Amino acid sequence: MILLIDPSDVLMFRESKPFGIEHHLARTTLPLPQTIAGAIRSSIYLSNDSKTVKDVIGYGNEEPGFEILGTFFYRRVNDKVEILSECPRDITDTLRKVEPYRVGGIGVTIFKGESIHFKPFNGFLSFDGLVEYLSGKEVGRENLVRREDVFVLERRVGIALTESRVTKEKHFYQTEMLRLRNGFGIAVWLDENLAELADHGMLRLGGEGRFARFEKLHLEPGCFAALTENWNNIREEINKNGRVKLYFSTPAIFENSGYTSKLNESELEEKLEVKKVEVVASLTGKPLSFSGWDYVAKKPKPTRYAIPAGSVYFIEFEGRLNINEPYIKLGKLTKLGYGLCFLGVWP
Repeated sequence: MILLIDPSDVLMFRESKPFGIEHHLARTTLPLPQTIAGAIRSSIYLSNDSKTVKDVIGYGNEEPGFEILGTFFYRRVNDKVEILSECPRDITDTLRKVEPYRVGGIGVTIFKGESIHFKPFNGFLSFDGLVEYLSGKEVGRENLVRREDVFVLERRVGIALTESRVTKEKHFYQTEMLRLRNGFGIAVWLDENLAELADHGMLRLGGEGRFARFEKLHLEPGCFAALTENWNNIREEINKNGRVKLYFSTPAIFENSGYTSKLNESELEEKLEVKKVEVVASLTGKPLSFSGWDYVAKKPKPTRYAIPAGSVYFIEFEGRLNINEPYIKLGKLTKLGYGLCFLGVWP
């Protein structure tokens, strides 16, 4: 099931840096999976008998009783819902793909297809383009959407007030807001219908609790069906070479504390049902740091770190890939929507 969320106003997803007199600018980030999951859990809790839905929302637990497969942006094109995922980091700004290349005998891996200072495409990939990408084909420009076409960042200014509504000295501040352009919204891919959530309604989203409309799509959009239909062919191409490209369409957390971009090869072997997995190369970008507020314990959550959406890993393995889905979930907090990883052809 797909849940479509359409904000009624600007949104704010504040970064984990402190915000006060010394740090008077509050920047927004893109919505993290846990933020979207928190909005859905709160909506279920407030619209049902709280005693009966505590297991569903995972009250007191970090993860809910249901699973979010992934969170994306979407756009409507002629009444069709088109899902947009973060562009893979091996697609460059010139729309060429880069691949790792082992320099013989010295154990060094470089990327070929562009100069050493290539720049990844700054935007999003439609799911029609994702099918092309995972099949090992060139991605057409029509399936790529630049970031500035999806949203714009707006700066707003303010000043803190006392209880008597008098301005405070040295309390001038700025906030950065995220405004989605007309026709764009947030899509949430859920593993079940979630009967406890109404078919449509309103929920509160982001740091200031702005209202957003939501609507259920009980049938998955055609793009997901196209990916499933092409999976057998993609899997056969992967098995011919004994290597696979892992594309993370959502951020992934590999440690409970601290940061690493290193994959757990034992976990990967188990998920892929293959042997002797070797990570040849990776393109991960700048790590994400984030925290949050624990409403049950009434205290901040510890800071955690994740690789960003769009990260790509190039893997070699032994055996045959036989899994039935074109994706797996890797890392921590996967039920919140982290760690959605699609499998593609590495020619």
